[in-house]
Amino acid sequence: MIVTYIDEHKDDFGVEPICEQLQVAPSTYYAAKARRPSARSVSDRATTKVIEQVHTANFGVYGARKVHAEMRRQGHRVARCTVERLMRVAGLRGITRAKGPRTTIRGTGPDTRPDLVERNFTAPAPNRLWVCDITYCRTFSGWVYAAFVIDVFSRRVVGWQLARSLRTDLALDATEAAELTKQIGDLVNRTAPQLLESFGIGVDTAAEILVVAGDNPERIKSEAALAKLAGIAPVPTGSGTTSGRHRINHGGHRQLNAAIYRTVIVRMRFHQPTIDYVARRTAEGKTKREIIRCLKRYVIREVFHLLRPTPRAALPAS
Repeated sequence: MIVTYIDEHKDDFGVEPICEQLQVAPSTYYAAKARRPSARSVSDRATTKVIEQVHTANFGVYGARKVHAEMRRQGHRVARCTVERLMRVAGLRGITRAKGPRTTIRGTGPDTRPDLVERNFTAPAPNRLWVCDITYCRTFSGWVYAAFVIDVFSRRVVGWQLARSLRTDLALDATEAAELTKQIGDLVNRTAPQLLESFGIGVDTAAEILVVAGDNPERIKSEAALAKLAGIAPVPTGSGTTSGRHRINHGGHRQLNAAIYRTVIVRMRFHQPTIDYVARRTAEGKTKREIIRCLKRYVIREVFHLLRPTPRAALPAS
């Protein structure tokens, strides 16, 4: 590859300047040019010509298996792996008859299922109407089927499932996941609806925050304690007197830290005040990592005030 690159540009820049930039000795280039071709390269060149002839003679539809069989019939002793390698290098491939799997098979009788929405795919609020579909995708291990349940109002995937076979359990599991998501949303709305009012905090993120807060009630008595629990509180570098520098706290609750991180990423992309803040801090010379760290501290402070119970007003003396 390096020799080919030098051959393409030596007329414009010369061999020695190119070798100096590539940190290659010029003698290595001249030795490669003077070296006789190896027996394998000579054999590969001759075999590739035969492969191209067989491939062209059969209208370009033969793959490595049939090309190898035809070459063996013609008396060329060559391994199948060699044919595959040379066809890949030459950019040759066969035509397959395989088609994608069928996910929809039309019934023979009349469709007696009622149209519950009358083809009106709109909803006034979340969880009023869901639509489902099944698709498939090719992977290195074979075909994989995917079932999705999408909320019509929010366009959010509320349930999904993957499977290697197209069976009834695939759709049922996706629907069950959607039902569980709805139940989690109802619990969050009853427990802490104020979390969902904050930009970037969805049902899943709010549920994770509430679970961590419920498991660690003694760690949410102050902003500093909650930040330390999430692994967001800065730690001074070194011990004793420092120059004001801090390092990242690698401790804390990983799920809570991930929930705060997702909120920050959503705000950096869609929240205009946060976008303006990022632009201003970037102009000041801050890196993206430092900006995210500052935003995470801001979000954890906001979450603390959302979780803190509102003090009750004192009753007037009778």
